[in-house]
Amino acid sequence: VSHNFLHIFSTEFATIHYQRNKMKFSVSALTFSVLAAISADAFSPSAFSGAPMAKVASSSSLKMSLEKYSDELKATAAQMVRPGFGLLACDESTGTVGARLESIGLENIEKNRQEWRQLLFTTPDLGKYISGAILFEETLYQSSTEGTPFVKLLNDNGIIPGIKVDSGLKALTGGGEGETWCSGLDGLYEKCARHYEQGARFAKWRTAVRIDVEKGLPTQLAVQEAAWGLARYARICQEAGLVPIVEPEILIDGIHDVATT
Repeated sequence: VSHNFLHIFSTEFATIHYQRNKMKFSVSALTFSVLAAISADAFSPSAFSGAPMAKVASSSSLKMSLEKYSDELKATAAQMVRPGFGLLACDESTGTVGARLESIGLENIEKNRQEWRQLLFTTPDLGKYISGAILFEETLYQSSTEGTPFVKLLNDNGIIPGIKVDSGLKALTGGGEGETWCSGLDGLYEKCARHYEQGARFAKWRTAVRIDVEKGLPTQLAVQEAAWGLARYARICQEAGLVPIVEPEILIDGIHDVATT
C-alpha cells in the first residue's frame, strides 16, 4: 500500500439488547470501518504517467443553451424591478389560503379560492404599482368567473405572472436542530417549461436559514445546501425561460442581533 494513503481502522463493539417473548438476548456485533484519506499528490500527473487524460472544454468553447432566452430574461427582469413597483405575493398554498377563507366563514373550495384571487387581480389601477404577481400553481392555470385566464388578466394590466416552483422545506438530515432544506429539484425543468408555456415568466424558490448562536446555527451543511439548491434552481429556471427570484430567507426567530444576521 502506498504511503500516500492514510488508513484509519476503527473497531466498534456494539451490544444489542432486545426482548422477545419475555426472553432477553444479547448479540455482540463487530463492525470494521475503513476510511482512506488520499493525499493531494496521489493523483498528480506523475502518478499516471502514460495514462490518457480526459480533456475538459474551456468555458469559452461551451455553447450555453441560455442564449435561447437571454434577451427575454433580461427584459423580464428589468420590467420586474422598475422603480416604484413591487411584487404581489399571492402564492399561498391551498392549506394556507384555506385557513384565511375559513376564518371568515368560507369553505376552502376551488370556487372560493378563485373568487379571492380574482378580487386581487381586478383591483383598480393595480398595474400602476405591481410589476409581477407570484402565483400558486393552481392559480396559474385558473380563469376568472367570466372565463378569462388569470394570466391574460394580469398581462392586460401590465403585470408579469410568476410561479412558486419549490416543493417546500424538509428536515435537513445531519444538520442542526430545526434546520431544513428546500425540495423540488427533481423534475424542475419539465415543470418550469410547462409553466412557461402557460404564461409564467419568473419563478420563486424559498429556502430558509436559521440563526441560533448558542446552538451553532446555521451549520456549514445548511449554508452549503441552501447555496447549492438556489444555484441549481436558478440555472434550471433560466434554461426554461423563467427569471429566478433567489430567496435565501434568514428567519427572524432568535435572540441574535442585526449584525449577526
